[in-house]
Amino acid sequence: MTTKCFGPLFKQCVLTSGVSINFMTHGMVMGFSSVLLPQLRATTDVDESTATWIASIFGVSLILGTLSVPLIMSTYGRKPANIVSATLMTVGWLIISASERASTLLLARFLQGFSMGFLADMGNIFIGECCSPKNRGAFLTTISVSLMLGTFLVHSLGTVISSWQTIALISACISFLDLIIIVLSPESPSFYAMKGKYDECRKAFRWLRGQFEEDELEKLIKINMTKESNITSESDENFINKLQKKFVYLKTTLKKKEVYKPIVIMLHLYVLGQWCIAVTFDTYAKDILDIILGTDINFGIVIVSLDLQRLVSNFLAILAIKMIRRKLVLVVTMSTNVICYFSIALYVYLKTHDILSYDHPFIGLVLLHIHLFTTAVGAVPLINIIAGEIYPLQHRGLCGMIGILFFSINETINMKSARYLFASIGLHGAYTIYGLLVAYSVIVVWILLPETKDRVLLDIEEEFRGSPLIVESKLIGEDNENVRD
Repeated sequence: MTTKCFGPLFKQCVLTSGVSINFMTHGMVMGFSSVLLPQLRATTDVDESTATWIASIFGVSLILGTLSVPLIMSTYGRKPANIVSATLMTVGWLIISASERASTLLLARFLQGFSMGFLADMGNIFIGECCSPKNRGAFLTTISVSLMLGTFLVHSLGTVISSWQTIALISACISFLDLIIIVLSPESPSFYAMKGKYDECRKAFRWLRGQFEEDELEKLIKINMTKESNITSESDENFINKLQKKFVYLKTTLKKKEVYKPIVIMLHLYVLGQWCIAVTFDTYAKDILDIILGTDINFGIVIVSLDLQRLVSNFLAILAIKMIRRKLVLVVTMSTNVICYFSIALYVYLKTHDILSYDHPFIGLVLLHIHLFTTAVGAVPLINIIAGEIYPLQHRGLCGMIGILFFSINETINMKSARYLFASIGLHGAYTIYGLLVAYSVIVVWILLPETKDRVLLDIEEEFRGSPLIVESKLIGEDNENVRD
């Protein structure tokens, strides 16, 4: 297909859509709790502990998926990992659509969490390896847009459809469509090069990029030829020796400035992403809105308006991130996020203790809109972008796995503890704790994160390293036998 309408940009869009729609279904998983739990409480005698497990169990299986995906990515490829992720997601939605018991809901949500773990680390890598540098930033931003769109879609469906089974069936159809797109998409050229399949690498690369980025293609093949020669020379080593080398690799790698500094930054960024209210609100929107706005509001209209505003804000974030420095966007939005946390906490405290001389739901609604705006423009898109910019190229797989594991643990703690915090110390107490966590993380990131906008990856790595990478041959040869994808 050499026509202009089916050129490289179109093909990269198709491949990116396979990853992005998968992320959209993950946004639907997170937002589904806000639809599912109120219906469960109204129609069944599900207890509070079971309800919180239904909401949070995908965070546990997300950890298992994260641990499994590096092996599948390096052995079988990025595309098979994406296929497994979409398949598990589809099966999970189908189980929910036929479910009438808490046990089957838990099983389905567990499978969906496994699917999310597969994609969390692989999605950025797949898009980054397959898309042209000039389009890469925009394509990576579609991940956060897709997550927001998924949440918006499931909340919108929840306002017009009163059956969670029907919503799950619609979600399964979307996930199955995504599976078809993924199957029709090519494998990453980088994976073919890593496996020594250079003809397939050239074919996939030119299919995705056209004939105008040959320098990058030849460099990719040359680097992986060097890796192949080093790995082949040690292929006869026994398992114990290989295991010992892996431990030595892990120990020495984590001591490198260009490794541990980005990891520390990303751990704090994941704290921002997890506790900035976006995830908590997607799961417990009804509980939060009932406390802040009262129970006599039109929940459907309010939740759709908030989701729509976040979706539009996320599209605006693409423009903001392209024009404004990363650190400035992050610090301004997350500082405002902290102010909103404390403002809402104070407002709810005064409201629940009948201290306010005047009150109106519009006050809480404005605070909520500002609060969620900060997450849509700041934390959610920037985490994906910065994660694709600051990890060193040689150790991206290891760094990404550590970061996603930390995020998964935070997600499980967040989902499991939120309702207990609301019940024990009130929403105002929980929001105060969340605000302090975000404030601490913003300060650390502001101190440690260098500006990454419009900089090549090797320049960023050299700044963390504190010294130049010297020569290309040394960069390629260093620790090649232990490089993790």
